Amino acid sequence: MSGPPGFVDPVMTWKNAHGTEIERVPDNTIYMGVVQGLPVTPFCEKPQIEALQKQFVARQGDTWIVTYLKSGTTVTQDIVKFFVGKTVDDNPLMASPWLEVSARVPMISVPIEIANTIPAFEGRRFWKSHWLPRDHLAKNGKSKFIYVARNGLDVCVSFFHHIKGFPMYEYNGDLNDFFEKFMDDGKSLDFGSWWQHVGEWWKRRKDDDVLFLFYEDMLDDPKGSIRKMADFVGYDASDARIEDIVKATSFAEMKKRPIFYDLIRSKDATPFLRKGVAGDGQNTLSDDQVRRFEAKCRAYFVGELADYPWQ
Repeated sequence: MSGPPGFVDPVMTWKNAHGTEIERVPDNTIYMGVVQGLPVTPFCEKPQIEALQKQFVARQGDTWIVTYLKSGTTVTQDIVKFFVGKTVDDNPLMASPWLEVSARVPMISVPIEIANTIPAFEGRRFWKSHWLPRDHLAKNGKSKFIYVARNGLDVCVSFFHHIKGFPMYEYNGDLNDFFEKFMDDGKSLDFGSWWQHVGEWWKRRKDDDVLFLFYEDMLDDPKGSIRKMADFVGYDASDARIEDIVKATSFAEMKKRPIFYDLIRSKDATPFLRKGVAGDGQNTLSDDQVRRFEAKCRAYFVGELADYPWQ
């Protein structure tokens, strides 16, 4: 594993610097930590998360980009970077830092005391999170939340390739094994159950501080989706400007630009930005696996969410 000058290997940082300080998911074939009872990505750290929850000072104009993993996080970050004056070649990951990650991992996060000093651009700041709607993502009268949900079948397949490509997870299982972990309410996967995550944020969808979007709608109508985001955060943009952002943040254009995560993936791994399409899960998983997933959606979700867009 290699990286830019000054890069700190997140796996070795986690293993060597913290020892038993961070709990590990027991008897798990994926190297995964636990913070406050929630499975977390290996380079998320308990001290950073506790500092985030105790020391972070929310401001009017803060907006969190929130997703379950592999649900359109990076493209949403790439979109909102234009709302804070960034250009096409600017790093989207630092335009909305992931504050639950160790600040020693460059190009992703910053210490909480530094986050508190980051100035707003025209009254706006953006942050990334995969947390549930509680703790530092609880309603606070100041922050807003853009939540993006994606079909869980596509999430599952993309998540499998994601984990297989990062050596830090030390995972040697196949897709069938991973599917069972996903169906087991994500007890051993980053940030837990997809069903719980989407379901809890869905309950907040009508709150005035939440914009709930589906990744599939972002693919079908990128202009309309970006306009919704812009209006939600108070970014005044002409139709021509929105069109420019649509073009710059297409999956094809994003794949042309380097992204930090590819520096820490295995040499033979799929790229971090792999396909970005809808329907890959149904085309890849077996008919029985698809049926089991859809049955669990009907059992777990109610009303509109039980049918759209998981069926």
